[in-house]
Amino acid sequence: MRIVGVFCSALLTIGTLASPAQAATVTVDTRDELIAALAAATAGDTVFVAGGASINLTGHKRIAIPAGVTLASDRGTNGSSGALLYNTELDLGDNESWAQFRVTGSGTRITGLRLRGPDSEIRDNAYQYDNSRGIEAVAASDLTVDNNELSAWSHGAVVLRDTIEARYSRNNVHHNRRTGLGYGIVLVDNSSAVIEYNTFTQNRHAIAGNGIRTLRYEARYNLVVDNAKGHGFDMHGEDEALGNGAPYAGDVIHIKHNTFRSKVEAAVKVRGKPATGAYVSGNCFAHSSAGAAVQQTLFTGNLNVGSNTYNTTTAVCHGSPKPVAWQLSDGGTAAWTALAPYTFDTSEVGFGDFDGDGKTDVFRATGARWYYSPGGTGRWVPGALAGTTRNNLRFGDFDGDGRSDVFTVDGEQWKFSSGATTSWQPLATSGVPLADLRFGDFDADGKTDVFKVDSGGKWLYSSGGRASWAPLAGSDLPVESLGFGDFDGDKKTDVFAMISGRWQFSPGGSGAWQPLAVSGTAASSLKFGDLDGDGWTDVFRSDGTTWYFSSGGRTSWTRLRTASCPANSLAIADFTGDGKADVFTGRCGG
Repeated sequence: MRIVGVFCSALLTIGTLASPAQAATVTVDTRDELIAALAAATAGDTVFVAGGASINLTGHKRIAIPAGVTLASDRGTNGSSGALLYNTELDLGDNESWAQFRVTGSGTRITGLRLRGPDSEIRDNAYQYDNSRGIEAVAASDLTVDNNELSAWSHGAVVLRDTIEARYSRNNVHHNRRTGLGYGIVLVDNSSAVIEYNTFTQNRHAIAGNGIRTLRYEARYNLVVDNAKGHGFDMHGEDEALGNGAPYAGDVIHIKHNTFRSKVEAAVKVRGKPATGAYVSGNCFAHSSAGAAVQQTLFTGNLNVGSNTYNTTTAVCHGSPKPVAWQLSDGGTAAWTALAPYTFDTSEVGFGDFDGDGKTDVFRATGARWYYSPGGTGRWVPGALAGTTRNNLRFGDFDGDGRSDVFTVDGEQWKFSSGATTSWQPLATSGVPLADLRFGDFDADGKTDVFKVDSGGKWLYSSGGRASWAPLAGSDLPVESLGFGDFDGDKKTDVFAMISGRWQFSPGGSGAWQPLAVSGTAASSLKFGDLDGDGWTDVFRSDGTTWYFSSGGRTSWTRLRTASCPANSLAIADFTGDGKADVFTGRCGG
């Protein structure tokens, strides 16, 4: 089944599904059949609504679409408009807010349908009538909403709440325009989404977020024809949502290669200071200037407006589409290959083997829950419900079960979550700040230890994070000047440093300095991993154009490959399970 969507009056092929007969677990064309099929569906099933069906769902709300289930029709196939699912419930003075479909869990897809709500009008105020939502996702992940027509939902066509990495693509989204609400898609609390190749017409806001500092979206290659009484892309402020005085307006906002055809209102409005940054570039605006097109209110800062095209209502800012995906270079020598289609950059995630399969996984803390992507290729796997975010976490195997755990410091109490799935469990206590701690297995017992440098330059470690401090060796170097790895292959973590123009290491952190290669590059400019698979830690560097490694830290530099990504955008770990470290990047590669 070939699915197409409309963007700037041109048909775009967006993907290929199996034919209905092949893809459908069940085909329905009545309300009762649809509701029964969804109730019985399990992950991997496709509930296919016949293209000619028109199903009135009035009287039925919050219909659950289970995790991993696809609800589909044939919009765009041989000229089909797709099945129409609609609801006419509209009650004057009713304060109820309801959703037609509700999604929880991972991997649900809604595609090829027409979903029409009960109210396409602007109205006098937000609560003159009850409020409707086409699709509401709560605590979900990897939701895909693509190739649909979504209209007349007074609150929003799609509402994401604590939902990570939704994909909203190639939809025709129009007349969701209730006063004070009216969103094509709105993100709430700890949510993230990629929003691309959609056409937005007569929505109060095409895209909005409620501004919580952990919320983010990437909007790219969308067409905004016009808006109803509002600007196009929006990010509220956290203070507006919580009344806490915080200056934030979301975390990360990427707005790139979109086309805005109306200049009646601003195209983009950010109502505060993004915690990390908002980046606006490569767009075509009808507006005369950057100041007219992009506005920041309430608090300022972290808004980056790059090169855009102004004064145009005809140009289309496609550029050369580049998939949003993490990238991997196998062994640091291969060309980039795409991993999972996620937006988080290297600095925003953690790394460890959380499922114990020998491959490095990618970890994300949303502010509400932890997730990991197996090998960086799989869908998000939910972990513990936890509000602690990435900057306050470290990773290691503190219980020796072969899976990575999550470590934090709460006051003076060290704590860990086993496999990132359990509640916090206590370890030792210490007044050393988390930023001054380092981690490794200094006694080779298979459990991660905690390392510090005291005020006199003495190195100390706590075995498994449970024991009192035990002495190692020491030096006059600050902890920031040290690196860690197994440079002699004895399974103990060694301490690495550049001293007097030569790399040196202390075996197990307890032995005297042993010479490695001659180099003036300090540990703080290097990364470490076993790139040649010999069981000894190698040294990696990037000069901005080329990657190099030194085997075991003993050899001269060997060229790996040409790549422009700087070292601070890279992570070195074994994502494929072949015993060799690979090079990972978030937004740089590809």
